[in-house]
Amino acid sequence: MGSPLQAILREPEGFYAESLAPSTYFLSKVAMYCAQEGTTSSDRLSAVVHKFGRRECLPRMQDLLWQIDFGFVRTFTLDEDGTIMTLGIWGAGDVVGYPLAKVDPYHIECLNKVQARRFQADASTAFEQVLWSHLSQSQAFLVIRQGSMRVRLDRFLVWLADKFGQRSDTGYHIPFRLTHQDIADVIDSTRVTVTRSVGELEEKGYLRWSRKSFWVSHDIISTIKIG
Repeated sequence: MGSPLQAILREPEGFYAESLAPSTYFLSKVAMYCAQEGTTSSDRLSAVVHKFGRRECLPRMQDLLWQIDFGFVRTFTLDEDGTIMTLGIWGAGDVVGYPLAKVDPYHIECLNKVQARRFQADASTAFEQVLWSHLSQSQAFLVIRQGSMRVRLDRFLVWLADKFGQRSDTGYHIPFRLTHQDIADVIDSTRVTVTRSVGELEEKGYLRWSRKSFWVSHDIISTIKIG
């Protein structure tokens, strides 16, 4: 059946969420995420390596970081109206954690099954490289969020294909699933608008979705202009 958080965040909830007043939606989101982040008990943190399910949140710790062994996560915060602001999307080898963002609230949410290991944040060269990685992605997301909604969606698809896409003769396979609300959170749009635009791309054969991943055609990638 999945966790209560999974039930709240599965695709059909977007319409329900948008029908709520912002304050109500904010409180429901915070309640669910705080409940998840409350699982920072000694038994969960006793080992260095941890496994998490889809839509679980990695525990936040003030001076510790998480390195992703496998799987994909997104980092995000919430504004005063309860709107999710996606800070980044990360995969195997990437490092995430509160010391890299210094924003409140700060959440690390799994997009699929994830294994991650925690370690101490310090001022080493490796830590500086991680900071540059986060700066680079922040700049990329600033560019993605410029222009019309369709331009933003196109830029995001290019970014996903470039960072995570597994290239084939026909397109790029993105090995995790994003809901329409997830996409809207990145490109600063609404779920309804994203659903309409994604539907148009699907009708043209540019996008295909499966239960755990999706595919982007070479044809649509080649027509997208960045910058």
